[in-house]
Amino acid sequence: MKKTNSKYVKLGKEIRKLRLERGLGTRELAGKLGVSGTLITQIENYDKYGKKCSGKMLHEICYVLGVDEERLFDIVGEVSYGVIEVLERRKVVRELVRLVKDLDDGEVEDVIE
Repeated sequence: MKKTNSKYVKLGKEIRKLRLERGLGTRELAGKLGVSGTLITQIENYDKYGKKCSGKMLHEICYVLGVDEERLFDIVGEVSYGVIEVLERRKVVRELVRLVKDLDDGEVEDVIE
């Protein structure tokens, strides 16, 4: 059954591209992650298999491939583990998020400037 959720199709293609750029096969990447090569194939080919990548797995893939988490998490519209860690550790950042959450993009840009 073919899946068409474009963000997961795009994510799978990006993971495959990054893996190949680093000269890794699916089994090699899987071995570094402690998962099966089949799982990597399913994630990379979401349109065919419909297997989504969990946030934890995506975090680990970014680490193994040496990629900034934001690059891949942005594709699926999720907040990366790095951002979550900052929010959990830094009270001032949580307060800032609370202050800007209801502002439109223009107002947020004004705050940043």
